Amino acid sequence: MNFNFNFNRKNPNFLEELKNSFLITLNLLKKNFLIILLIYVTVYVPIDVCYLFAGNNSLDYLIKLILSMDFFKLIVYFLPSLMFEPLGFAALSSVVSQYISKKELKKETEIEKIIESSLLQWHYLIYANIIYFSIILISIPFFIIPAIFLGVSFYFCITIISLIKKTSVFPAMMLSMINLQGKFLRVLSIISILVFANITQYFNYFLMNEIFKIAGVNIFLCIFFIILSVILIRSFSIFIKIMLISYFLNSACLIVPRNK
Repeated sequence: MNFNFNFNRKNPNFLEELKNSFLITLNLLKKNFLIILLIYVTVYVPIDVCYLFAGNNSLDYLIKLILSMDFFKLIVYFLPSLMFEPLGFAALSSVVSQYISKKELKKETEIEKIIESSLLQWHYLIYANIIYFSIILISIPFFIIPAIFLGVSFYFCITIISLIKKTSVFPAMMLSMINLQGKFLRVLSIISILVFANITQYFNYFLMNEIFKIAGVNIFLCIFFIILSVILIRSFSIFIKIMLISYFLNSACLIVPRNK
């Protein structure tokens, strides 16, 4: 799969882009619901299970851990995300890319391409995610603004690695940064919604642990609703990620995927 590059493309209205990405996401989920559900179950459920039953998963503990800059503890804590998250993001990127490139042809999403873009590239994707994660952590002590800038600029390196074969980590990061020229604040605003969803999920993890500590008649009912809320928040998180990927592939310089 190749990509056309158009560095002279004008920036359309952000609300129009956002609306277009939202509609693409809705239609994509409608057409590929079972595939997205499979990605959710195989990739994101293991992450949530790990954090739900972790000993220290409160937001307060996470903030203290980040500020401590203990890289070993941070890597251990984020290990489920470091291992599974890039596979899920790559798989979602493949689904979105196929949908955008084939929606006019009305072709079905190919499972083989999703596997090729994610599972078969697991070592490259995990390595890229660790590098991305490390860069963000290293930049945090040097003020929060550089961390935000690098986090947003390099955000789509996983997408690029998954869709463009034989692309190494740092070229993918540079491509991500180049493609977001003039769109940094737009992408940041969407990512902020995703961050809010993730923070909300940490409250669920903490609440889940507190419920386990308190015996009661309705304990299982409470656990059911907490798990249900985690699922709903994770579903919202996946929806925003699909919107981000569709926005990136539609509005950045890296657009119009086509087959050889």
